[in-house]
Amino acid sequence: MNPKLPLKAITFVMALLVSTGLFAQETAKRVVLSNVTAEVSKMLVDNGVDLRCGVTHDHDASSGHDVLKLELLPTELKTLDRLNIPYMVLIDDLYAHYEEVAAKDLPLAKAQLAQMKAVQAERLAAKGSVSSTTQDSFLQYTGSSEIDWAIPANFNLGSKFWWMFNS
Repeated sequence: MNPKLPLKAITFVMALLVSTGLFAQETAKRVVLSNVTAEVSKMLVDNGVDLRCGVTHDHDASSGHDVLKLELLPTELKTLDRLNIPYMVLIDDLYAHYEEVAAKDLPLAKAQLAQMKAVQAERLAAKGSVSSTTQDSFLQYTGSSEIDWAIPANFNLGSKFWWMFNS
């Protein structure tokens, strides 16, 4: 009997348990908080819930309170529970939701990308030079309109690489 076999078996089992634990995490949820006052907003911010990005602020005229729609991770949901802040779950699994939205919108996005590539190819053919597609300093760009970035020739939507890890 090989004396290193139990050590290899134990290492394999531990690696399997760790990797299973990493992929078995809970998913993010979209929730709505009703009757949000300035005090509740301050409690949320003080406890690490970001109210600056991705939050929809609405005002309920009948109650006079703000209503917040947030997309929260499980740790942030536990913070709400710990602070006794009631919430209602609108979307239980945001990852599945965005996957459905992306799959639904993918054919249109592919058609738009093909059209943009065709327009870019026409522009390049008319110019005769690729060097004119670069910007001076995109890190310090302060213009009011978006930069017309060149589309890489090998860029395609719907790559199967992502699905290898999420199937």
